Amino acid sequence: MRTPRSIWLLALIVFLLDQLSKSIVLEHLKPRGSIEMPGGFWALTYSENTGGAFSFLRGHNWVFIVFGVIILGVLIKLAQDAPKVPTSQNAAMALLIGGAVGNLLDRVRHSFVVDFLDFKVWPIFNIADSAICIGIGFLVIASFQAEDTPPENSATSVDRATEMEQEQQPTA
Repeated sequence: MRTPRSIWLLALIVFLLDQLSKSIVLEHLKPRGSIEMPGGFWALTYSENTGGAFSFLRGHNWVFIVFGVIILGVLIKLAQDAPKVPTSQNAAMALLIGGAVGNLLDRVRHSFVVDFLDFKVWPIFNIADSAICIGIGFLVIASFQAEDTPPENSATSVDRATEMEQEQQPTA
């Protein structure tokens, strides 16, 4: 089965938006450090993250490159099974792949991830981080829906037993 093109298209859009925003940040924001936005509740703040989420394992870039490559391989494999899963899970895979590739490329090119969205009550993050979090959110929601809703065209064991009994009865 082929992976739906929509997964690769959405992943590409996420990746391109992430890389474009980071390129603009590196060129224009890095020299300034931070720009306060109107309303004062957020800012664009240049930050180099050498760790993971919340700067976990700061300075161990190689760990995140290896981990990122492994996770990306798993996501691509899961995306190949996409025709078998609901559309929300396809969107989740696309967001995860686009975000993972964006941050992985930063780690390889710069030895850090460029972060710049600063809401002051949360660690500074970027578009790839947002896509990854939204993708995870979609998967969590889908997992609850999967438990509550049986797949279409799936018969329960009682239904199958009833069908087998009816097939075995002689017809008049």
